[in-house]
Amino acid sequence: GAQKLSEACDDHNIPCWILAKRAAENYLPSIILKKMKPNDQEYLLVVDAWERLSDDQKNFFNMKKGLPEDRDDDEYPLFKGVPEADYNVLRRGFGNRINECWRYADTEIESELCTRSQGDLEYGIELICKEV
Repeated sequence: GAQKLSEACDDHNIPCWILAKRAAENYLPSIILKKMKPNDQEYLLVVDAWERLSDDQKNFFNMKKGLPEDRDDDEYPLFKGVPEADYNVLRRGFGNRINECWRYADTEIESELCTRSQGDLEYGIELICKEV
């Protein structure tokens, strides 16, 4: 998918930016995740467990669907070290409406967003600015 798109863009001299993370939602910092449902204790348990993941795990966690019901560390080695209690909570994911978290983004979260981005969003902005 993404590699073929990148090659096709290169062939036609079209700038292409492939996200370094699984999906746009994987760039969300926890401060925004918490703002979406601040009074929902079940949801906040998922946020807490997600915060304990490593950056690599956060980058490729399926934010909408969560982790597979049946734990298979051989098939999903990235999540091998996740404690059982956190794994069970993270199986829920954040739900299909997680992309709505972006509406809570404001200038207060800029530094957290930059930290979660790990330089990727800045790269995308530079690419867009070159073309405008």
